[in-house]
Amino acid sequence: MCLYKVSDPEELVKKYFLFLVDQYGFTYTKYCYTSEKVKIIIELGHKTPGIFIAKIGEPDFTKILFDRIIRYFEDRDLDIFFPDHSLEHNIKYMADILKGYVPKFVDEIDEWWLSVHKYQYKFFEERYKKSGQLDDFLFTFKKEYDYLKSKGAI
Repeated sequence: MCLYKVSDPEELVKKYFLFLVDQYGFTYTKYCYTSEKVKIIIELGHKTPGIFIAKIGEPDFTKILFDRIIRYFEDRDLDIFFPDHSLEHNIKYMADILKGYVPKFVDEIDEWWLSVHKYQYKFFEERYKKSGQLDDFLFTFKKEYDYLKSKGAI
């Protein structure tokens, strides 16, 4: 395996997410893969890659963490402790997991997009409610509520 210098994280992203271009026809521009319906945005921390999924034509604030999509579909969190591994390992790990979901993003996003957002909204609503901070939740998530209401999801 060819290892890249950590000082060149974009090359790591391009290497491990190349399947999006080769197999699914996405275009790549600076940590962002775009298809006709979906944008996959890779944001890198010191050792952690964050993957966001955005639906083309929807407001930017509706991009959603890939981890939350996994929680919705599989009712589980990712089983990795990112600080224990290198950035390259973590990018490869996330790319490998993403491979199994890309057909869902490309072919079925219209079927689950609002359901995932409603699930996430209800998930956080319950957490805030349990901690006695429902007013904070209603204020913080007003945009999300208005979005879901405008789509008939709430």
